[in-house]
Amino acid sequence: MKIVSCLEKIAQHWRAFGRAEDGNIAVIFALSLIPLLGLIGGAIDYSRASAVRAAMQTAADATALAVSKEAPGKTATQLQTDANNYFNAVFDQSDGNGIKVDAKFTKNPDQKVVIDVSGNVKSYFMRIWPFNITEIPVGVSSTTVWGNSRLRIALALDNTGSMADKKKMEKLKEATNKLIDQLAAVAANSGDVYVSVIPFSVDVNVGKDNRSANWIDWTDWEAENGSCSKSSYKSKRRCERRGGTWTPDSRSTWNGCVADRDKSNDVSNLAPDPEKKSTLFPADQYNRCPSEMIALTDLAAVTVDPEEETNVDKLKGRVGNMYPAGNTNITIGLAWAWQSLAQTAPLHAPPEDSEYVYRNIIILLTDGKNTENRFTGRTSNIDERTEKVCNDIKAVKEGEALVYRIYAIRVIDGNASLLKQCASDPDEYDDKYYYNVETADEIEEAFIDIASKLSKLRLAE
Repeated sequence: MKIVSCLEKIAQHWRAFGRAEDGNIAVIFALSLIPLLGLIGGAIDYSRASAVRAAMQTAADATALAVSKEAPGKTATQLQTDANNYFNAVFDQSDGNGIKVDAKFTKNPDQKVVIDVSGNVKSYFMRIWPFNITEIPVGVSSTTVWGNSRLRIALALDNTGSMADKKKMEKLKEATNKLIDQLAAVAANSGDVYVSVIPFSVDVNVGKDNRSANWIDWTDWEAENGSCSKSSYKSKRRCERRGGTWTPDSRSTWNGCVADRDKSNDVSNLAPDPEKKSTLFPADQYNRCPSEMIALTDLAAVTVDPEEETNVDKLKGRVGNMYPAGNTNITIGLAWAWQSLAQTAPLHAPPEDSEYVYRNIIILLTDGKNTENRFTGRTSNIDERTEKVCNDIKAVKEGEALVYRIYAIRVIDGNASLLKQCASDPDEYDDKYYYNVETADEIEEAFIDIASKLSKLRLAE
C-alpha cells in the first residue's frame, strides 16, 4: 500500500509540474522528460499487467480443470458459481481489478468447458498527461476438452526392503494417493483415465485368485513346494534322488507371486500362450512377496450405492497395503506395468475406442539398484534386462507416433544412469521424464508435477 501511495503522489506532482507556467526552462525540461517517463513508467505499468495476466492464466487453467468433471451435470448458473468460487480461491494478484469470470459448457461435438477471464490493472505512470491511460485491460481464456484424449497410466512402484528407510514407503503411499486424486479430478467420464498399480520387489504379486489361470506355469513351484514320502527333503529333485515320492502342496497355499518369464519373454508384454511354456508366468513362493497389484482401473467409475467402495477407494486400498521387503528387480516391475497396458491376457486392458487419442504412460519409481532376478544375482546382467525392457517399451510405434512414455523417478539412491536411460526423451508432450529425488518428501513433489503435466495433456490451448 505504501508503494501505491508513493506512486500516486509522484503522479500528482508530475501533473502539477505539467501545468506550471513559472519559467520556460522548467517547462522545456519537463517536456524533455515526458518521453523518458513514458518509457520507464510504461515498462513498470505493463510489467504489473503482465504479472496479473500470468496469474490469471494459471488460475483459469486450474478452474477449467476443476469444474470440468462436474460440468455435464450442472446448470449454467451452477457452473458459473463453481467457476467464480474456484477462480477467486486460486487467483492471488491484488493488482487485478474488475475481474470477471465467464464459464461456458458445450456438449457437442465434444464436451468442452471454456473459462474466459477479463479485468484491468490501474496504471500509475501512464495515467499522466499526455498519455492519459488510467487502466490496462487484461484477459485470458482456458479451454478443457474431454472429447478426444484419454490417459492410461501404469505405476511401477518399488516395494523392496530399502524403502523402509527414511520414511520412503510412508511418503510413497501419501504421494501415490494424492496422484490418484489429482488424476481422478480430470476424469469427467468413464474411460477418461485408467490407472494400474504394480508393486514390485524380486517378484510381482498377481493375486492368489489367479491360481486357476492358464497363464501360470506351476513346474518350478510344484517342484519346490511339497513333501517327500521318505524324508523331509525340500525339493522334488532331492526327494526322488533318494527314492522317495514327492507330493506337491495344494495350489491354494500359493502366495500369488510370479517370477520373470523365460528369456526373452521376460522383457516383453507378449500375451501368454498356454501351449508355449516359455510365454507363461512361473509361480513362485517368494517369502517376501510384495502386496497384490491391481490392473487398469477406471477413475471415473463410481458405485450406485454411496456406501460401496469406489474405484478410487480400491486403488488407494492396494496402495495402503504396500510394505517394504525383499530385493530389487526393476525389470519385472516394468514388464508388468507394460503388461497392464496391453489389451490381451493376462490383464486384459479395456479395448480402446477409435474416436479417442490414447496416452499410455508408465511411471517407474525405485530407490535401489538391481540385486536379484530369477536368472542371476549379478547386477550387471539384471541391468541389461532392465535396459532391454526400457528400450523395447520406448520403441513401440503406431505409424510414426510413439505409443508409450516412461517417467523414471530415482529416490535418494539407485542407478542414476540406468534410470536416465530408461526415461523417455524430451518430446512434444514433456521436456522432463527423469526425476532425481533427494528426500522422501520430494516424492510427492515429483508425482504432483507429473500428474499436472498429464492433466494438461487434456487441456486445449
